Amino acid sequence: MARVAAYKPFSFKEYGNAVKSTWLHGALFAALLAAGAFVVGIAIPYYLSHGGPFGVACAMLLFWVAVICALALQWFLPIRSQLEKGFAKSLKKSFIVFFDNPGFSIFMFFYSIVLLVLSLLVVMTLPSFAGISLAQNEAFRLRLYKYDWLEKHPELDGKFPRPRIPWDELIAEDYETVGNRSLKSFIFPWMD
Repeated sequence: MARVAAYKPFSFKEYGNAVKSTWLHGALFAALLAAGAFVVGIAIPYYLSHGGPFGVACAMLLFWVAVICALALQWFLPIRSQLEKGFAKSLKKSFIVFFDNPGFSIFMFFYSIVLLVLSLLVVMTLPSFAGISLAQNEAFRLRLYKYDWLEKHPELDGKFPRPRIPWDELIAEDYETVGNRSLKSFIFPWMD
């Protein structure tokens, strides 16, 4: 989906090569998510069963750590496919992207949940996991424009509040590539 988000063609051969080069990181990522869900599923009820302010405080702390991890780890797959080849570096950059863009990360998390619910309603035919992955890859690809722009303007590094990012200028080429589309052309592309 990273290739599709970058307007590049892909073939089944490239898909097979991508699976061969990423299966280990995919398995590690799945194991990390499963371990996190297991720990949270056991630890929160355990702390709540103890009652009292300490148990509730520990359960709340663990809940918010889990929320932050869920929001940050949604960027792992796009980062792994577009930037990094290392598992640990991709994890680290996931948290960096989240803490630099918390509002955007929250929006993308809920957007992904809406796509998943829509997928379940139509028995995982559309948009399915591929559509969710494409949305996250596209969102991350567009977010990279911000970092490229900030890199070209080192005098702005560390300034607070951060300067307004000129998004219209940054996405002008993408807008030109995609063009102006109506809902009718989206549903019936052959009628345009």
